[in-house]
Amino acid sequence: EPGQGVPAADSADSGGDSRRPSPRRTVEVAFTCKPCGARTVRQVNPSALAKGTVFVQCANCGEFHQLVDHLDLIDEVVFSQGDGEETDG
Repeated sequence: EPGQGVPAADSADSGGDSRRPSPRRTVEVAFTCKPCGARTVRQVNPSALAKGTVFVQCANCGEFHQLVDHLDLIDEVVFSQGDGEETDG
């Protein structure tokens, strides 16, 4: 019948995500995006949060952020100015 079904998600509550909620994503996390400063709330899988790797996407700028990496899947390499450069002398 018209008018029945899943109501559209409010973008302020869901971080702009209009997809149907996953039955596995039952824990809500909130984070602030460093590049744009926006606050985003997302639902994540509690098992992944406790034991896995979780990335979330900023609702404002679309930047992906790593929340946890218990599986050591991501190698982060930090380069400081001067690393890998040849020096005179």
